[in-house]
Amino acid sequence: MEKTLRSAAEFALVMRKGKILTTPDVVIHILDREDSAPGRFGLVVAKKNRGAVARNRAKRQLRAAIRLAGGIPNGYDSVIVVRRGRAVDVGSLQRYLWQILEQLRVGDRELTP
Repeated sequence: MEKTLRSAAEFALVMRKGKILTTPDVVIHILDREDSAPGRFGLVVAKKNRGAVARNRAKRQLRAAIRLAGGIPNGYDSVIVVRRGRAVDVGSLQRYLWQILEQLRVGDRELTP
């Protein structure tokens, strides 16, 4: 089961103190909690991003990309914010997540093209 951030305070902490990494489609905030609890994530898709159907589709695609990338590593919290007016491509987001994990030196996943 996926662990998610629930409260506004959890989101605010990650966004205020976490590292910020940007991609063409999303902005990713990652915070090292310095513990070994399961990794958690939260998704932000603003109402300005088209209608409800498109927002829910973007969230489903983000969750799929996180699963395909192996999930958020233990000890980390992440908030993923979809940029306004952008569609989410699962394949490219998965590659971005792998690159980010490599930048943070988390896990031993190989970076794929």
